[in-house]
Amino acid sequence: MDTAHVPSDRSVTGILEGARTRGLEQPIPVPIRNRIPIFPRFKRLDIGDQFEIERWVRQFQPYSDFNFVSLYSWNTTDEIEVSLLNDNLVVLFSDYSTAERFFSFMGTNLADETADILLNEAKRRGTCESLKLLPRETAMAISPRPGYVVKESQDNCDYILSTEDWIDLHGKEFKNKRNEIHRFERDHDSVCRPIDLSDVTTQRAINNVFGHWAVVRERAGDHDTALESVAVRRILTLPHPTDLMSFGLFVGGVMIGYSINERLGPSMAMGHHWKVDRSFHGAYAYLLRHTCRELHAEGIGWLNIQQDLGQRGLKYSKRLYRPRRFLHKFELQREEHAWAKPTPPNVLQLEPALVGPRSLHDINHERVG
Repeated sequence: MDTAHVPSDRSVTGILEGARTRGLEQPIPVPIRNRIPIFPRFKRLDIGDQFEIERWVRQFQPYSDFNFVSLYSWNTTDEIEVSLLNDNLVVLFSDYSTAERFFSFMGTNLADETADILLNEAKRRGTCESLKLLPRETAMAISPRPGYVVKESQDNCDYILSTEDWIDLHGKEFKNKRNEIHRFERDHDSVCRPIDLSDVTTQRAINNVFGHWAVVRERAGDHDTALESVAVRRILTLPHPTDLMSFGLFVGGVMIGYSINERLGPSMAMGHHWKVDRSFHGAYAYLLRHTCRELHAEGIGWLNIQQDLGQRGLKYSKRLYRPRRFLHKFELQREEHAWAKPTPPNVLQLEPALVGPRSLHDINHERVG
């Protein structure tokens, strides 16, 4: 299994060693100046930016926030803007839940200067005076300086599953998932197959699954649900949706679940949108296992199921999928008389399987509503 994109050694040495195995000491900036302007000019994100952004971000680990399909899908208010600064990719985000505007950047070139310029720009615009969703490589490139604090964004780390783990489901930690799948297989005559996102009938079925999920979960009127509904519809408008790896779960010929994924390279995939009819117990685990089996058959060993956004129920469920790795993100802000290292010691010293927003033991002692 190729683990080059998700190094198991969380130390600085481990990251550099992983880079050397790819023939790199650090990510090499790739010029993407065809459409994306140079700071201080910005442009609103549109479908024409896909090639340039994808060419840039593939140099780094597959952070969900800088993935083009994710950016495009979740750009529900058409407010995301992009720019280039010091050969770093800059994104002006709108917070997924609050719509608060904030800057982030991906890259390691002149990181201190880039951070200062963006913090000054944020102050000038009256937006959030923090740089959020900074990839770990970017945070590590920022020098420890008095008056600056870099802290881990615990609610925004990406969960990385091993597709092999989900094929085998070995061990006590997967016992409940094995039981869920066996019960689903016993109770339902189901089939899981590839679906064509450009097909109108398929799109209607996806919308039906989402709508039924929202009603059953009593979330039909929630702001977050409305945003997610728009995000799903936007991903269906991509010019080549068949490039995505999507599956539908059917019982009695009716779709009861779907997963929309993207191949990112020889070893990694991104899980973008997943939903199942919750009245079918075990359907989600069944669909996840099928998806991982199909990915693994193509040689893809890792599936990024993205972050939990601090939502307790989502945090709990994603930890129960037994992620093998996490992609950590950081936040930078100025603070008088403050000083912090860009990579907190807990991130560097813990074993990768134990690094995360909190331990599963802590989460298991919370009551999830």
